[in-house]
Amino acid sequence: MPALLLLCRHSTGQWSAGVSAGFTLNQPSKDPGQAYSKYLPAGGFALGIPVQYNLTEHWGLRAEPGLFQKNISFERGNNYSGTWEKRYNNYLQLPLMLQYRTGGEHKFTGFAQAGFYAGRWISGRQQGAVPDIYDLINEPDPDGGSTSYFRIREYDHKYEFDAEKDQRMDWGAVAGIGLNYQYNSRIHFYLELRYSQSFMSYEKEYMTGQQKPVHQTAAAMLGCMMNLFNRNK
Repeated sequence: MPALLLLCRHSTGQWSAGVSAGFTLNQPSKDPGQAYSKYLPAGGFALGIPVQYNLTEHWGLRAEPGLFQKNISFERGNNYSGTWEKRYNNYLQLPLMLQYRTGGEHKFTGFAQAGFYAGRWISGRQQGAVPDIYDLINEPDPDGGSTSYFRIREYDHKYEFDAEKDQRMDWGAVAGIGLNYQYNSRIHFYLELRYSQSFMSYEKEYMTGQQKPVHQTAAAMLGCMMNLFNRNK
């Protein structure tokens, strides 16, 4: 019985949980497929609830359910100058990772982790500017002629999903490296640089010649974790 109690106590002491927040930078993998158009890196945010089980001193398993933005920024040049769009894409995401960390009784330790994630695109918002074909402006030229152009109209609204075009499920690979700071025997803080690569396009195949880009997302995360059930500390 004493041996069993010791084993249970040791096992429950391996769990830790906490909170994390950070900045994301996303860019689709391919060009938009329209003339004089390009995607730009788009910033966003991430919030997570990391939960970890330490297998040994160096190895652990981590899950981190949370909200992850994979935003898209798009602009056009040349004759389409002034046309742009930014889409804020909110995903519920669950990464599962195997972690290796350096050991020792040091305040600072390093770690690396890799695994896979699954997610779902839950909401979005669109902001942008496009030429208004119903608002034509004529301006005189110095040589006595005139130049005509459409006035730019801005918009900002909730994104409405299209069941034919939008692929809302997402999955892919994720990896990161980071630094832990041991605040005391139960609490540690960490900084992590993370990259995720989607294996699934956010566009369904609905026409020929489609680019079908996927998300490529970098993130910088700050977090705090606490050892659970660690009553002997």
